[in-house]
Amino acid sequence: MGASTAKACIVLLLVALAMVLAACEDPDEEIVISSTAPNCSTGTATADISSDAPAWIEENFTCVEVAMDGDDIILKTRDLPPYPSYYYGAGHTLFDSTLPTDTTNTNRISAQDYTFTLTSTPTIATTSTPSGLGEVGVAVDGTIIFNNQTTPPDTLADEAATLDANTGHPNEEGIYHYHVEMAQLVTTGDDMVGIALDGFPIYGRYEQGETSAVFTGGPETEPTDGINWHEHATTEFPGGVPHYHIVEGYEETGTREPNMGITVELRYMVGSKMGGSKGRVARQ
Repeated sequence: MGASTAKACIVLLLVALAMVLAACEDPDEEIVISSTAPNCSTGTATADISSDAPAWIEENFTCVEVAMDGDDIILKTRDLPPYPSYYYGAGHTLFDSTLPTDTTNTNRISAQDYTFTLTSTPTIATTSTPSGLGEVGVAVDGTIIFNNQTTPPDTLADEAATLDANTGHPNEEGIYHYHVEMAQLVTTGDDMVGIALDGFPIYGRYEQGETSAVFTGGPETEPTDGINWHEHATTEFPGGVPHYHIVEGYEETGTREPNMGITVELRYMVGSKMGGSKGRVARQ
């Protein structure tokens, strides 16, 4: 083997070694950011909301970038909760060592690059729309809302055991999301907690100023075609608006440990159907 060939081989070996070392680095050490939305994984919740956005967005939302395109709300988020979570992983500033009941979820929170296009003038659809698995809305802290469905064979009762102390968790793509009432965002029970993909707001279990749940028991008790919503005036919408409420008293039974055969009471935000026409979701 000539000297030049030997040198070339050494260079290739060094490059390969560097690639292996990079691949083996602790994924908890850094969250790579590509979106232009605020980075709330530092624990500081900020927002970049244009002055022409609806006032209720500006007054309630953080960790998002919002601009208007005609009547459309263009909402961007990195989906990074601004509070401690077990799923940030050891070594991260916001790591919470409190273990979930079920520690088999080895996923970790990853920075996302989401753009939601939502109408600011939503209307009730002629027929309800399946909400579908995946993104059905955005919480007021910029994190993602999923509905009360899970990928079979798991039930929501099974997934409930993997939730962190703030009742969220990441999926295999690192998308941190809520299925159920979020501990960090609900203080009085009548809080606005998010916006659904059809552009309508989501509130807590209670009507504003009250202390009893609006909807209890799950989809079979929901008043409009299995949708947990109704219409009237709120503080943010004095002229009235259709809006969702977190449902109390919904029960499912676990199909695997630690909740095998155990009935778990859950409080979900969006059921299997939505009342308006869904907006668009793009994830880079």
